[in-house]
Amino acid sequence: TKQALSQAYLSIIILNNPTNNTKTYTINNRSNENKLFFGENLNSQQIKINIPAQSSTPISLLSQSPQDTQSTTFGIQTN
Repeated sequence: TKQALSQAYLSIIILNNPTNNTKTYTINNRSNENKLFFGENLNSQQIKINIPAQSSTPISLLSQSPQDTQSTTFGIQTN
């Protein structure tokens, strides 16, 4: 249950780069009510990030909808 109109959910998904090369990933958010971003820093909501080989990074969500129940649609693109 949401506690306020704007609420953060940190590290809801972990994105892995299983390759042997650094990859650039971009979040393509298709939701107007939620913001997805790499990392956990609300003051630096990055939607594009370089992930080194054999590393991972969290994806977090900032909900700005007044609804208690909601969904979001997004894609992740890589180079």
